[in-house]
Amino acid sequence: MKTAVIVPGVTDMNKGDQALVWESHRLAMDTGEFSKVYLMNTGDTLEERQKLCGQSEARGYDFIEN
Repeated sequence: MKTAVIVPGVTDMNKGDQALVWESHRLAMDTGEFSKVYLMNTGDTLEERQKLCGQSEARGYDFIEN
């Protein structure tokens, strides 16, 4: 199976961008072609990453470092 990375990275502070990334993840998984789908981690510091990716992380999405 293949692995996918959703780019650009998620930003939980912009609900429109967040929805596009989450929907892209769902669509990739629904194809059945990918065993793993990662979101691109954003933010330069731990505090920024928590603000930008915290909601997605809490929902169980997996991340890859930028």
